[in-house]
Amino acid sequence: IAGIIVSYFSGNKTLFVLLLAGVILYWGIQKLSPRILLYSLAFVSGGLLITLTLAQSTTLTAYLDQTITVEGQIINSPINRYYVLLHVDKINGQILKKPLPIIVSKSYQDDSDYPKGAWIEAEGLLQKPASATNPGGYDEAAYWRSQGYFYQLKAADRLLVKTGAKNGLTVIGHFQQQLQQKLAQYLSEEHYALALALLFGEKGAMNEDFYDLSQQMGIAHIFAVSGLHMGFMISLLLVILKLFHWERSWWAIILLSLISFIYCLMLNLTPSSLRAAIMAILTLLSSRWIRYRDAYTVMAIAALVILCLNPLSLFAVGFQLSFITTLGLIYCYPRLWQALSFLPIPKVRQALAVSLAAQLGSLPLVAYYFYQLSLLAPLVNLLVVPLIGLIVPLLLLSLTAAFIMPLAGNILFLAVEALFDILIIGLDWFTQLWGTGHWYIGRPAWWGLTAYGLFLIIWRQNYLEYLLPNKRRVLTLLAIAIIIAGFLPSKPAANQLTFLDVGQGFSAVAQLTNGDCFVFDGGLKNDVTANYLRYCGI
Repeated sequence: IAGIIVSYFSGNKTLFVLLLAGVILYWGIQKLSPRILLYSLAFVSGGLLITLTLAQSTTLTAYLDQTITVEGQIINSPINRYYVLLHVDKINGQILKKPLPIIVSKSYQDDSDYPKGAWIEAEGLLQKPASATNPGGYDEAAYWRSQGYFYQLKAADRLLVKTGAKNGLTVIGHFQQQLQQKLAQYLSEEHYALALALLFGEKGAMNEDFYDLSQQMGIAHIFAVSGLHMGFMISLLLVILKLFHWERSWWAIILLSLISFIYCLMLNLTPSSLRAAIMAILTLLSSRWIRYRDAYTVMAIAALVILCLNPLSLFAVGFQLSFITTLGLIYCYPRLWQALSFLPIPKVRQALAVSLAAQLGSLPLVAYYFYQLSLLAPLVNLLVVPLIGLIVPLLLLSLTAAFIMPLAGNILFLAVEALFDILIIGLDWFTQLWGTGHWYIGRPAWWGLTAYGLFLIIWRQNYLEYLLPNKRRVLTLLAIAIIIAGFLPSKPAANQLTFLDVGQGFSAVAQLTNGDCFVFDGGLKNDVTANYLRYCGI
């Protein structure tokens, strides 16, 4: 990770790598220390990986701002989105030595959904994705760069579907399409959108207001397929395997690995799904065949595999949130379990400890990237996660039954519909009674985030116990005060007027030293102005 970060921000990467190679050689010869050699090799490997990956950013420079024709296979085609992700193997009829990933923006008149694995031809203008134009705004270029995409083709017309070779991705895309058709057949439109989000991370069909509500309440993670969903799926498979007494055999590991890999391909190998799958398989292996069972090592191996596949994933928000939340669970759960010893019901104690541990781990990143705190998130998760624990396995069983015994599938889907209604009505009732509990705080100061991390370590390691009670109380209050000060929005030192890029129209925000704020128009893109106000903690 250190090698990736240093090399990513290094101006002359070739010189940097050669210099480190010389250092490794010197250490290896002079010190003869295996540990130093291993660390150094890992450091340089990270630098080489990121250098090779970033080399793709200049591959198509000669075609920039030109109209070109590309041909390739669709890797991902999100529902109700303006783009498809393409692996291009031909440009202007010339075959490329290696397929290149490109974002293809569909034309305004193209409202078709193209299946994953389809071969298409597109003509349009090749550009780089746009960078953020407003403070705290969405940086499209940074997002796509973290996914390994450096170029965007703006299609001039509808995409042309072509006949191409069938491969594994084509088969998986067809199978996923069949699953989605079954969901659409048995579920109402609203519940179908929720099922797509829960099973495949497809949020394009979801009601925007409902998804915004889930973000405000701190439960949007249930729509990003991760360890929660993978755990439900693997647990269900283990129950089935247990019926045949295969749950502790090599066949079980092979079968679970294969199914997890196919599922990850359906999810487009997102960091959260890959982390969950790798950790789940390693955990199953460690239960019988691996002597050392260290959750931190398992998590590190998962990170290593993902970064080897795409080192730029390190800068993806999804990667960071997935691993920091998992780290929070592993690191904070034991201490919270002790702190909640006053709760008489073990299951409630365990569920609350898990919910709080996840929130403690993810809080700084959620505040930094989304400018908000969800104060009621631990309580809402305590209620919602068990319900999702019923819905996801039941959805999987319903889909399986729908292919084998349609009548049984129909009955099971009725139960799924009832659980979805409970989820929607329950959240609506909760918000009417308690509100959403979210608080826009703006982007926290770096020293506030640092103070939070240090205090979390001090609390987890119980270092305060070594101090006298009076000093312990004073230092705790002081640390909390520093953290709150670092997280709270600050007033500007001078009056300032900010003009925002909202496309067509006009928008300006005036902030005064006394804390007052005035918004002049909002432009056609009101969400841009709203996001800037959140960024400022207004």
